[in-house]
Amino acid sequence: MKNPGKNYIKKHFLKLLVSVFVVFFIIIVNLKAGTEKVSAKVQFLANQEYLGEVVSSIERAEKNIVVSMYMFKTTDYTTQDTKHIQNALIRAAKKGIDVTVIMDIEKEEGFLNEVNRETAEELAEKGIEVIYDAPGTRTHTKLVVIDKKIVFIGSHNFTHSAMNFNNEASVKVISKDFAEKVLNYINGINQ
Repeated sequence: MKNPGKNYIKKHFLKLLVSVFVVFFIIIVNLKAGTEKVSAKVQFLANQEYLGEVVSSIERAEKNIVVSMYMFKTTDYTTQDTKHIQNALIRAAKKGIDVTVIMDIEKEEGFLNEVNRETAEELAEKGIEVIYDAPGTRTHTKLVVIDKKIVFIGSHNFTHSAMNFNNEASVKVISKDFAEKVLNYINGINQ
């Protein structure tokens, strides 16, 4: 009769060995990939601090604005917080600033598609280029890039809940190098 304790030890030792190998592999790959340092000014924006900062930055834009947002909902609430963002983007487009908004659309019809399409139609009517992500891909980004030098990145969707109730954390990064990296990423979304 075989010793069940030995098999148990052997089985778990093998799992441990494979786990250690995977961890070392990931570490080596990441070390080879390296990181690039960029000089930046960073401002932490928690919860309701985000809305005013993103709207004022959009209003000060001079050349271009690129937004990549998972959910952009501008209806159904009396406070209309996200309408402030939408209206700032529309005003920027009217001033001749190039404005592009990339949104997620899911394969299955549902709430997300409904709200994003509604906002997209309103933006497109005002001359803003709206792009949906590739089918079958979830674009869960919350990014705003202004004048290729200011980036908002974090957890804030453009929704009433994100602007008023949720615990959210985002940062405003001022760096041309960082903005270039983010724009390269955004440009690859639909590739």
